[in-house]
Parts: sequence; C-alpha cells; structure tokens
Amino acid sequence: MDKVEKPFYHYFYAADSYSCAVTGHKDVPSPSVCVRGQSCNRVTYDDRNICAFKGSTVNISCNYNSYESIKTKFWFRFDQSGYNTRPKDLSKDPQYAGRVQVFENERGGFSTLRISDLRERDSAEYHCKFTTGNYEWESSLPGTTLTVTDPDLQVQVIWSPAGPKLICHSSCLLVGRSFFVWYKNDTVIFGETSFSYGGKVDPADSYSCAHQRHRSPSVCEFTPQSHNFKLLHSPGSKLPKIQMTASVYLYLLHV
Repeated sequence: MDKVEKPFYHYFYAADSYSCAVTGHKDVPSPSVCVRGQSCNRVTYDDRNICAFKGSTVNISCNYNSYESIKTKFWFRFDQSGYNTRPKDLSKDPQYAGRVQVFENERGGFSTLRISDLRERDSAEYHCKFTTGNYEWESSLPGTTLTVTDPDLQVQVIWSPAGPKLICHSSCLLVGRSFFVWYKNDTVIFGETSFSYGGKVDPADSYSCAHQRHRSPSVCEFTPQSHNFKLLHSPGSKLPKIQMTASVYLYLLHV
C-alpha cells in the first residue's frame, strides 16, 4: 500500500483535540490527539465494538482529559441524545435501574461503565461526557457500540496429527479478552481459562465450556474422517501438485 499524506492547515486551539480518517471510512477515525500539550478536551474508548450475551455483565471503558477542571461526568446512550436534547445519565435512567455502576480511577482520567443483567434493548452506542465550570463536552467521534445477543457457545473439534483440539467458539465473544471455564464430565477443570483447551482430550470423556453463566452443550465422542488426497498435473509442470479435497471432523452431542 502506498503511503499517502494529506496535510491539514488550520489554526489549532489548545482546548481542541483532532483526528483524521480515510475518505469513505469516517466511521473509523484515528485516535484523537492534543496539538498543544496534553490538556485538551478529549475522550477515547478502549473498544469500538463489544458483543455480549443476554443476562451477562459487560464493562465499557474510556479515557478522558479536559482543558479545564472537570466537575461532573456521566455515561449516556447516543440514540437518546440529539440536537437540543440533553443526554440522559444512565445511572439515573429507570431502564437501567439497579443494573449500572460507574467506576473511576482515583487519579481521574479513566472511567468504566458496568452494565449487568444485559438485555437485548441494551444494544446501543455508549458515550462518556463531562462538564466543567463553563461548558459540557463530548467527543463527536464514535463511542463504544454494544451488541447483546442470545448465547451461542459451542465446542468445536479440530483434528491435527497430535489428536483432537477443542475450541470454545462463539460468534459474539472476543477470544483474546474473554475468560472461559472448561468442564470434563461436568467437573470444572481448574487452570483452563483460555478459549482453547490445553489438556489432552480423552475420547472416553465429555467436554464443555462456559462463559459467565452460559454453558455450551457437551462433546462426548469424536470420529474423525480420513483425509482424501489426489495428485494433479499442471500444464507445463513436471511436478505433480497435491490437493487435499476434504478435512472434516464429526462429533456427537452428549445429551
């Protein structure tokens, strides 16, 4: 990819933060930066998108700083704000009563919104806003979009020369940032917290995985199919090519 630079000439105010985006991708801007010092008005989010199961708990975090001293700050839903409409503080929203907590860093500059007992209607874009003695400020950049779905955990079996490998799969969770629990014969396997099961798989045992309060069906029997190979000759080549036509795994669900 060729390197493309497009300078932006403007008078930069010390209180403002700035970012840029590729043409046609305004929804994926760069992180905002201060031009003069590090005390401009700025809010950045740890995650652009988060997916979570119904009934589970999620943390949405942001980093913030202000050109002036901050008096108050709160979280709100972007779809509940608009022109001439003051955003509603989620901690005071009846829809979230008893389900919202906000945690602040003792030194300031970091805030975490925790929503428990998630419901499908909680799917929305969440923003953090702060007020000073002179103004209210929120970033015009995208916040964190939360998507709440039905649980779809399942154990996938992947075959290798070393034997079967178990993966706790979901279309929703980020495997690198989620905590999993593994079960063998309905007993918790201590020390196994990754999406990938690291122990030896015994075909005589059943296995399942869980995330928070949701658990997958158990896998209890593994029957790999053999791989089929055939030799192909390419025109103009003296060497045959090996083509693997299938690599399939089968498993039975334990009821």
